[in-house]
Amino acid sequence: MPNPFPVTLKIISVKGKCNANHQVGQEFDLSKEFKLGITEDGKALCPSAFYAAFPYWRALRFGGELPWEEDKDLAHVACPDPFNPLIMELRRVCDDCGVAICATHIGYAQMRDEPQATIDLHATY
Repeated sequence: MPNPFPVTLKIISVKGKCNANHQVGQEFDLSKEFKLGITEDGKALCPSAFYAAFPYWRALRFGGELPWEEDKDLAHVACPDPFNPLIMELRRVCDDCGVAICATHIGYAQMRDEPQATIDLHATY
């Protein structure tokens, strides 16, 4: 299995009051150790939000892309709370420079030439 790419999660929209106290602009580095839970200071990632983000996180970290996203290094995910919707942005980042993946770094440039995994919502398994 190839080394996974680092992925960050950023809260980009909150409508209403997030029960986990997440705020717009809050970021979690999902490539390092992070805490799941609900805290008063919002420093732990809500388990429900992570549950929603998990499949997209796995796809991005192993080189997959989502066909509906214009930027193939991004995924936008909604929290499952219908009364206080929260939108998250997952971003695949470069190991070398810490920003969005750049094709100038060798590992990713080589991987871009290989077939990518995609999620087919119409497939029957």
